[in-house]
Order: sequence, then C-alpha cells, then structure tokens
Amino acid sequence: MERFHLDALIYPSYITDKTILLHLDRSRGPLLNAAFNGLAMTICFVAGLMLRPMVSPGRRFLILILLPLFFVGVFFTSTRSAYLVFLLALGTVLFFLRSRGERWKLTPLILTLCLVAVAANTERLFSSSRERGGIAQMEEVDIRFQLIAKSLRLIREHPVLGVGLAHFSVSDSPETYQDNQHNHLIGMAVELGVIGVSVYLCLLILIFRRLYALARNPRVDRDAWANTIILLTLGITAALVNNVFVEASLCPFINVATFTFAGLASRLLEHPETLDAVI
Repeated sequence: MERFHLDALIYPSYITDKTILLHLDRSRGPLLNAAFNGLAMTICFVAGLMLRPMVSPGRRFLILILLPLFFVGVFFTSTRSAYLVFLLALGTVLFFLRSRGERWKLTPLILTLCLVAVAANTERLFSSSRERGGIAQMEEVDIRFQLIAKSLRLIREHPVLGVGLAHFSVSDSPETYQDNQHNHLIGMAVELGVIGVSVYLCLLILIFRRLYALARNPRVDRDAWANTIILLTLGITAALVNNVFVEASLCPFINVATFTFAGLASRLLEHPETLDAVI
C-alpha cells in the first residue's frame, strides 16, 4: 500500500511520514527499513509454522490463511537480503520439515508458482530502479566495499580491543560516507577487536551445541518435536544470515528474535516436557 500511495489505509501512520527519507528508494514499512521488515516477516513466517501445531484447529486454520501473505510482503521489500533469508526459510520448510501429507505434490507446485512469478516479473526484478521493484541497484554494493576497506584498516590498527563499542561511526572515515558497518562480524571486529568477536563466536557455538543436543534427543523421532527443532534452528540461522548484509545494531528486533529462539531451545533442552504439554 505504501508503494501504491494508499496512505489512508496504512497503519501506523508514521510509516507515511514524508520527513523520514526512503532507504535507497525502498518502502519504509513499520521498521522504517526494508531489510529489517523482510527479516521480521521471515521470522513471523517461521514462528507461525512453529505455533501452528500448538493451537486450536480454528487458530491453526487462521495461521494457514495468513502465512501466504508473507510471500507478498517480502516480495515488495525489493531487498536482496530479505529475499535470501526468506528463500532459506522456504527451502528448509519444503525440503526438511516433516509432514503427514504428500509433500512431494506440494513442493513442486510451490516451486513452479515461484518460478512463474519470477519469470512474469523478470524485467522489474532485475531493474536498477527500486521504485519499480528492482534489485539490481549497485549503490549498496559500492557502499559495502567502502565499508570493508575502512573496517580492514581499523582492524589492523586496533586488532585486540578494537576502536570501542559504538565507535565505528565516529572513527576516521576518509573512504566512506556511510556511518554503519553492514556485516555484524566485521563491525564487531572493528569495535571490540579479537576479544569481543571471540566471546560472540563462543556464544554462538554454545547455542548451536544446544540445538545439536536437542536434535539427538530420542523425542526427535516424533514429527512435532523434529519440526520444532528445525524451525528454532531456522529462526536463528535466518537472522545470522541477514546480519551478514545488514548491521543488526540498527534494529534491536533482530537480536531479540535471535536470542528468543535461542532461549526457547535452551528451555526445551532443560525441560523437554514443556513441548510435550502443548503438542
């Protein structure tokens, strides 16, 4: 609706605030950034799939009706990182999620519909104009190369402790006019140095070790248990993949979503009966 200027139908109204500049000609959305909006919809898509078997039949049907709307929402972000994480989620659901139905019929149908949609919109998809819905704009690529050049120089100058938390944007930056790093690991290496990145990587290792332990639980033979573990892993992975292209500190939602899924995994590992009670 924002792209088609149907301002009267948009809620909340701050989305249409003309004093908030468009982010590289893309729609603002509720998070005022197309990449974050795309990730939010992917996270909600995953969460909806995870909640579906835990609710009443009426709510389950409602979730089933609402899930396809995320395809449309992500499409109109016109953002490559949003497309990537949503395709990751969709591919995982189609090829790895367990189902009682005949998935071999559903998977080719969805893939065919996606290919038809891409073919029908090839001209706009590969246009360099974001306003037309294109994703071939190269300005962001140039910005990222500038940021990488600045980051590598700062890492060489401050390898152990970094330049300081939140000091990336105020450090000397002759190579770039962009304030924030677009890769969370590189940005963390600049600000917190080897020590900070090592702590963060150790935290990720602990999270994935817990997911691996859940996958080895005997309950994994049950479809509902296995699907929950797959979706928890997908929610965390989608956010981490998105953070390779978008600076997570610009939107706390990303980190909240990541560690919410991690917290749920930790809860299930320590109290596996929690899931048994709702499924």
